[in-house]
Amino acid sequence: MNSRNDWSAYWSQGHKTSFGNEFRHCYEGKIQEAWKAVFKTIKSKSKVLDLCTGNAALLRLAEQDMGNFSAVNFTGVDYANVTASDKFTQLKNIELLFNVDIEKLPLENCTYDVVISNYGIEYSDLSKSLAEVSRVISDTGYATFICHFYDSVLIKNNRQELMMINAMLEKNGVLETMRGLIDALNDKNIYSTIPSGKQYLKAVGDAEHYRHRLNEQLEVTANNFSQAFHQSNFLGFLKYLLSAKTENKKQELEKFKEGMSSHQGRLSEMVNAALTKEQIEQLSSMFKVHGLYITKAEVLEGAEGAIGYQIFASKGGK
Repeated sequence: MNSRNDWSAYWSQGHKTSFGNEFRHCYEGKIQEAWKAVFKTIKSKSKVLDLCTGNAALLRLAEQDMGNFSAVNFTGVDYANVTASDKFTQLKNIELLFNVDIEKLPLENCTYDVVISNYGIEYSDLSKSLAEVSRVISDTGYATFICHFYDSVLIKNNRQELMMINAMLEKNGVLETMRGLIDALNDKNIYSTIPSGKQYLKAVGDAEHYRHRLNEQLEVTANNFSQAFHQSNFLGFLKYLLSAKTENKKQELEKFKEGMSSHQGRLSEMVNAALTKEQIEQLSSMFKVHGLYITKAEVLEGAEGAIGYQIFASKGGK
């Protein structure tokens, strides 16, 4: 599955943000506070462009926190194929465009007063996407982005989870051992009517071999990736999979593996997209090349540490 399909499948599950079920109602806490302050600066009759909108979490947050929301026109774009069709997406001041590459926006020059992005623009080639931001923003317009960056607690946690998933999906890893165990258990059930037969004894031996190997691998995984492992609910799935009530174990395991592989792709993109120390040091010149001027840039701090890097920029440098 490629990146576009990964995200298309993800958003089709109804997630409001890129963090799964972590936020119940769009974004909360410090992220919501940061955007609430931005929304207060947006004047009525403005046109706002949201880059990498996904299921329009940021625009939904605007509806929640802006007193003049209905007097502002919002456009959200995303390169995934999203089929958002709830009541919010039908509002007259909301336009959502999908299968759109922010490095080549199908939008007219000098159209938008404000451009925003929450954990989105950094996934792109900034040399191209910033050029597009500069092109579509008005001469008096401004932009605000909250980006993933190398030193944030979110990236550190997701990097550990990615390493865990990589290890579990590799050849002879946890998922492959689980498949071997299921095959052996199926063989055991097939030959359970002839307990003295050699095939039955072999199946029992294979099942015990895979069970022992799986226990060893899970112990190593739990020790090496403690936080990620215990937050993953993997043991809950394993219990469900091996339950006598679960009929088609192979099919359930394949579905789980497919979902894990897709999650692996998204996590890999997130970690790779995070602004590096070198990029942060070069941000000012990077923006200036495209006629954008950073007026403020700072680390956004959450309860457990840094959660993002917030950038404020304007077209005119004011």
